[in-house]
Amino acid sequence: MNDLNITLRVRYSEVDSQGIVFNANYLNYCDIAVTEYFRGMGKPYNEFLQTHSMDFHVIKATVEYSRPARFDDILILKIQGEYAGPRIFWNIEMTRQDDTICVAELVYAAIDTGNGRVRRLSPEIADALKLKLQT
Repeated sequence: MNDLNITLRVRYSEVDSQGIVFNANYLNYCDIAVTEYFRGMGKPYNEFLQTHSMDFHVIKATVEYSRPARFDDILILKIQGEYAGPRIFWNIEMTRQDDTICVAELVYAAIDTGNGRVRRLSPEIADALKLKLQT
């Protein structure tokens, strides 16, 4: 399994009237982490879709919030992925310095872009993305 750290800075447009990151924006941060993961593995997402005729749909998203993030905070997103059958399990931890802001789990289903049906990840694809088989 490979993990990757992504750094991002909270923008003013992402905070609510209380001055903290609006809860739905954390899922946007997760999406950024997954996109950057593909890029970090040498497989930009659009290129991966075209090469493998496969797309991914989010079928589950869970976020556990610990502390609020605020405008101009620098967040580190650590992402790890595992797979089983047609699913990828992304675990994402967001931190600010030594504080955990939240932990998220996303479950993706692999979809064949030709017929729209669920499709298993081959060991070759999992290896290309450096995903470990979930036990």
